[in-house]
Amino acid sequence: MLIDADIKELQGSTFYKCEKLAEVKLPNSISSFGIYEFNDCGSLNTITIPDKLEKIQYGAFMGCPSLKEITLPESIGFIGEQVFDKCI
Repeated sequence: MLIDADIKELQGSTFYKCEKLAEVKLPNSISSFGIYEFNDCGSLNTITIPDKLEKIQYGAFMGCPSLKEITLPESIGFIGEQVFDKCI
């Protein structure tokens, strides 16, 4: 899935339980994720994190066991609790 470059932030639970979502490419315009953004996206294995991302809220990737590797940019100043809970 490719997100439109006009989007500045994801409010929370945008992709909650999108069980067939396997790949997400986020534009550099995204600066923050809300809570449970990709929660329980069991097939999510690839996500491109924007270089300008500053904040990842609580449980953003909770329950994403297919997500084996993620590269976080240096711009992140806040990572909430349980962001990667239930990720193996």
